[in-house]
Amino acid sequence: MLKAKHPEALPAFREAIELGPTDIETLMGFGACLGAHGLPSEAVDTYRQVIAIEPKNANAFCEMGTSLYALRRWDDAMEAFRG
Repeated sequence: MLKAKHPEALPAFREAIELGPTDIETLMGFGACLGAHGLPSEAVDTYRQVIAIEPKNANAFCEMGTSLYALRRWDDAMEAFRG
């Protein structure tokens, strides 16, 4: 997971997603970056995009659960962890 906040990372990920909106690795990286920047709600939306593209992506469910937990949405987090 990303430890440091790099302000240039978010715009770079947004640009990469414009070029490849269904690229799973880019979307997962963007979700992690959003979480590291204290934007868990936006991270959840990004992980939902991954799941829409790849419904059995366990990593996306796990990361979404972590973001939902950060939002104190306990029941939703548990559901995401179950996949």
